[in-house]
Amino acid sequence: MKSTRRRFLYVAVLSTAAVARPARGESQTTDSQHDHKPDEHAAHNHTKREPPKSPRLPAIICKVTGTIGTDSAYLMLKSGSDTLDAALHICKTREDDPNDHSTGLGGLPNAEGEVQLDACCMHGPTRRAAAVAGVRSIRNASLLARTLMEKTETSLLVGSDAQSFALAHEFTAENLMTERTRNNWELWKRIRSSPELPGSGICDPSLPEPARTAHFLPGSQRDLGISIHKLAPLVVRAGFGPARAWRGVYNALVLAAAPYLSG
Repeated sequence: MKSTRRRFLYVAVLSTAAVARPARGESQTTDSQHDHKPDEHAAHNHTKREPPKSPRLPAIICKVTGTIGTDSAYLMLKSGSDTLDAALHICKTREDDPNDHSTGLGGLPNAEGEVQLDACCMHGPTRRAAAVAGVRSIRNASLLARTLMEKTETSLLVGSDAQSFALAHEFTAENLMTERTRNNWELWKRIRSSPELPGSGICDPSLPEPARTAHFLPGSQRDLGISIHKLAPLVVRAGFGPARAWRGVYNALVLAAAPYLSG
C-alpha cells in the first residue's frame, strides 16, 4: 500500500492515543490523587530500607593525641550519654594533659609566652554550634565553646571577649605554661636571635624573604638531624636532657614558624 502523508499522520495519532489510554482493568487516577508535595514525592518513589537487625555500635574517631580519653568516651556512648558529652570528654582529657603540647595545659605558647587556644563544637541532634578563638589563660576551651553555644545565640567569640565570657561563667584563668613548654619557648627565643643556626628549610615562594630563610622546619629528615646537631648546645642550656633533645628542637622550630604561618 502506498504511504501518503495523510496516512502517516493518522497512524501516529492512533499510536499516541493507545499509549495514553490505560489498559483494561487498570485503575484510572486523577491529577489530584498525585498532587504530592515535593518532599513527599521523593519519599514515596524510593524503596524504604529495612531497619538493621541489631542496633549499630557507636564509633569514635580522633587523632592520636586523643586516645587517652577514647575508651571512657566509648563507654559513655554505650551507656546512652549524649554524643557531645563523649566528644568533649576526649577534648578535656587532652586539655588537662600537660604532656600534650597541642592544646590546654602544656600547649605551646605564642611569641609573647602565652598559650592561646581555639575550639569549636557542634551538637548534632539540635544542629547548634559555637566557637571561641584566641582565648588566653583558659584551659578548657572546648567546654567554653559549649557554654557559649548553650548560654547565648552567639556563634563566635574571639580574644579578650572570649576570655571575659569565660570568667563570667565560672572558668578560671591560669598560667598554662609548664616547665617543658617554657623551656621550648626559651629555646625558640635563642634560635630566633641566631637565625643562622637552624638554616633554611622552607620552600614556599609566596612568603617574604625573611620567612623563607630562617626559623622553619628542615625540608628532610637528614636536614632535621643536622639542625638538631647544630642546636644541641642551646638544647642543653634550655634545660633539655639528651632523651628530649629531638622533641625539644622540633617544638622550638614549630614555634619559630608560627609567626610566619599565622600572618
